[in-house]
Amino acid sequence: MLDNALLIYYIVAIVYSAYRLIRRNGEYAIGICLTLLLPFGGILLSWLTETLRRRFEPNANLDRFQSLTEVEENIRERIYQQVDVEKETNIVPMEEALVVNDHMTRRRLLLDMLKGDIDEYASLLEQAVNNEDTETSHYAVSAVLEMKRKLQVKLQQAAVEYDRQPDNLESAAKYAGALSQLIAGGFMDIRTKRGYLSSYIEVLDKIMNEGYYDETMYRNKIDCEMELGQYERAIKDCDKFREMYPTSEQAYLSSLRVYYELKRRERFFGLLEELRSLPIRLSHDTQSVLQYWTGSGVAG
Repeated sequence: MLDNALLIYYIVAIVYSAYRLIRRNGEYAIGICLTLLLPFGGILLSWLTETLRRRFEPNANLDRFQSLTEVEENIRERIYQQVDVEKETNIVPMEEALVVNDHMTRRRLLLDMLKGDIDEYASLLEQAVNNEDTETSHYAVSAVLEMKRKLQVKLQQAAVEYDRQPDNLESAAKYAGALSQLIAGGFMDIRTKRGYLSSYIEVLDKIMNEGYYDETMYRNKIDCEMELGQYERAIKDCDKFREMYPTSEQAYLSSLRVYYELKRRERFFGLLEELRSLPIRLSHDTQSVLQYWTGSGVAG
């Protein structure tokens, strides 16, 4: 009878041990030993041991959750160190800041702007130079001087390279780019600007005569010629522009600007009709130009 009881116990013990072993993923060596080495009382003792161990053992899932939480907090901290949320969400356009905000805000925004690429803010700097706040104006003047210094150095380097290799199109393109940036930067007297405009037209001519041109180059060249008063030359370039780009809105808009400034009414309205007849879908802005002039005519 005892033998039968032991047999039944060990069958139950093996099943119980296998169950606990599977549920604890192998973490049950002590419980198995107690179950198999202590007949009859082993299962009960093993169960009590497991129960007490689970009660006083730290929760592994909780530890993992806390660990992941710490990692997430570290990531958030790094992100917020890189992005000042309050600063980013409270940024207002610099143009408005120069007009409506208090002096401290103007200065802070201007200083932030100066930390970046100041070449992109020439027009804003010009406004800031004339600001009634003397400190804002002072910051802007300092930035303008630094911008002009950088552009002058870039232009001098490009000019030296162009003088050494006047037939090298890459050198010519660099020189043209440096001239364009300096002209766009403003802050120069009329005589100096006219000199840069003349040089810019000359180098554009050289590049375009070699067969390298696009709409932007034509537009820039015509604008420079108009500013220098080279009206007949501008008209010829307008004709060439439309010839090379017969379906280009920009070609017609550049021509319209020239004829408007020269007050050549008949040619102006003739170009409007040509623009209207182009076999392309005109942009909203160009359609607005057509509607305005067709409805009201040319003033003066």
